[in-house]
Amino acid sequence: MEEHRGLVNAAESSSAQVLRETDASFSKGLLSNTSSKEPITSHTSSSPQTVQCKETYTSAQSQCCSWSSPESTILFRRPPEWYLKFYIRMDRGGCFHIYPDVGGGPFQSLSEADDAITQHLRGLRVPSMGEELDRLPLMERMIRQTMYWPDGKRKHSKSGGYKKDDHPLIQALVEKYNDDHNLLGDSAYEVKELLQLGTVYEDHRWYYHINFTAKLKGAYKSGCATDNLFFAEISHMQGEQEWVVSCCCIIKSNANGRCNGCINDGRSGLKHPNNTDAYSGGHLDGRLPFGLDGSCSNNDDLDPEAEEAMLRSTFKDIDVPGYLEKLFT
Repeated sequence: MEEHRGLVNAAESSSAQVLRETDASFSKGLLSNTSSKEPITSHTSSSPQTVQCKETYTSAQSQCCSWSSPESTILFRRPPEWYLKFYIRMDRGGCFHIYPDVGGGPFQSLSEADDAITQHLRGLRVPSMGEELDRLPLMERMIRQTMYWPDGKRKHSKSGGYKKDDHPLIQALVEKYNDDHNLLGDSAYEVKELLQLGTVYEDHRWYYHINFTAKLKGAYKSGCATDNLFFAEISHMQGEQEWVVSCCCIIKSNANGRCNGCINDGRSGLKHPNNTDAYSGGHLDGRLPFGLDGSCSNNDDLDPEAEEAMLRSTFKDIDVPGYLEKLFT
């Protein structure tokens, strides 16, 4: 079955005008599908440097505008064939945490964490996208795998398919912030809401600027349930699965640091620290590469019958000698 899955992946790529799946979330199509097995503990020379924030203001919490360490990273996983994304964080004790939670953690090694993700996905796969595929003709396999994810959700549907969810990444950032600053129990922060996420591309590096709110876990007990506005910057080189967390801090709601990248990405309302040296990306007046402008597929609203009919027309000559070579060239 694996050889046919390779054909399906190629078919989806080559027939992009028929079934284009442009996901504007910040990691769609930007990273390799292969999973690195080696934990990375330090920056390469291309990694942005962490800058100590110069802003200060009075707050009930003294952790505002404290940056993560230069070695701070979050590992990214997007398994082949799946829409699901996973983030892996190593705590100060050397244990690995997975977001979203797949059960069984924390893990003693990165290989254990990757194995847990594999087992989790195995449990999500439905029979119609697993062993049943082996009994289908090639065209039927290609149609089914082009239309559906392994868990049975439709790939090209606004209503019946999967929903993009960046909450696991924010959860990883907040728990890393808590760990970096030794915030425990009621003094630790918990995620409340993702507000905005901007994408910046500069010098072959992808930057993601994020605003989200978080509150202290013990805030309601003290009667001070105030939302705290956070800014975070993470980045990676093309194809890397190590995401560098160059900063993560609390900022004021009237913070007004300029970021050309977020402005050009249509995120002019995204708040940045007033000290523009605190974030590495967004200082150049650049644009996202062509094709990553957030456009949606024209086929996202097709009903299953119409999509299947379109695919049958596309793949009708699949058994003709030389058809696949023509399709993929």
